[in-house]
Amino acid sequence: MPIIAEKGISLHGQKKCEQVMQWMLWISGACGMLVGAVTQSAALMMYVICAGIGITCMVVCPPWGCWGEEDIKWVPTEVVDAWVADEYKMEMTEKAKKSGTAAAEPVTSPTVVSKKSGLTKRH
Repeated sequence: MPIIAEKGISLHGQKKCEQVMQWMLWISGACGMLVGAVTQSAALMMYVICAGIGITCMVVCPPWGCWGEEDIKWVPTEVVDAWVADEYKMEMTEKAKKSGTAAAEPVTSPTVVSKKSGLTKRH
């Protein structure tokens, strides 16, 4: 496992990172409050809490390799475009049925993805 994730952080890694951050901040806050109560020093309490925040930042901010373990399998654009076109056709058919008129022109997809650039164009 690489030290720094090359692809960034995965969604599962973000969730795990968020949970680790929450636990570390709660623990540093509790330790700070305990140290402050025992020593009767607000300054020492703040030092402990700030040290905990700093350590938490060093643990969770960089894209460490343990945060980016799982790759996301994205749906191909062709499948998404076909799904959007089908949904649009169904929506237009339902609107035509509700209004009682038939669609005068053939129903087409509202978006087209250019194969060359990958950009979406609205019609």
